[in-house]
Amino acid sequence: DPNPDPNPNPKPDWKPDLKPNLKPDLSNGNKYNPMYTLWLVDDERDDLYRFYVEGWEDNFMPTKGITRAEIAQILARALRYDGYETHIIDVDYPDVDENEWYFNAVLTTTQAGVFKGMDDGNFEPQREITQGELIATLKRFQRLEDSDKNIMNTDVEHWASKEVNAAAEEGWLKLYMDGIKEFNADSVITREEVVTIANRAFNRPVDESYIDRYADVLAGLKTFKDVDRNMWSYYEILTAANTYIKERDSKTWINHAVFDEGPDTLISEIEFYNSLKNTPIQIKFQKDLRK
Repeated sequence: DPNPDPNPNPKPDWKPDLKPNLKPDLSNGNKYNPMYTLWLVDDERDDLYRFYVEGWEDNFMPTKGITRAEIAQILARALRYDGYETHIIDVDYPDVDENEWYFNAVLTTTQAGVFKGMDDGNFEPQREITQGELIATLKRFQRLEDSDKNIMNTDVEHWASKEVNAAAEEGWLKLYMDGIKEFNADSVITREEVVTIANRAFNRPVDESYIDRYADVLAGLKTFKDVDRNMWSYYEILTAANTYIKERDSKTWINHAVFDEGPDTLISEIEFYNSLKNTPIQIKFQKDLRK
């Protein structure tokens, strides 16, 4: 204004809708200040990762093979966490009985296009899955495109070659590329290999320091009698078996759940919920659904 008022009296068009005498103290920049949560946006909240594997009678059986039914159960659980709903009520696999524990998991993963039957039309639920099959299944789960790069030096005529190399391109297969385990697409994959690959496919951060602090304390992390710190897969297994919160934009865990029974457990029902000042963002298992 060429002729400004020497004593302006600005009148804002809006005012904060605060309760009387309610003055937030933001001076220390602590985002857990109860008042600060009034202004939190999604980018300022922490990330919640839900567990996706379970053991059997406090054992994990890390070097044992894993069946196609068990993998279907793991991936169906992940889909349910992401809000996926199953609409089909039957499948065309002659060897899948509707009374079996894995029936609904097979329904869900088949409907989602994650699992496929065999050439003869069977599902073979009790057969242990191979490395190639597991990788191809996770590749479909994450809807990756095939890769023509031969990162894993696979036989280009092998049915899983493009799937395996797509996973390698995403960084899922470091345990084979680093020589921790030998890669053979037709070999049965072990449970410890499964979670190591899946943790990367699901983009789950591993915080070894946090696990070391809380694995052996009362009400600590979920552990297994046959899994110890001397195993190469120790941190990978505990990462897959536990529900935890990490800081946004870091790999540092800040809390973990003592109680979580899976997709039917709401975030508000998880035992650590009441100690939080804001609700964390539950991270999707499928990459296309993550913000």
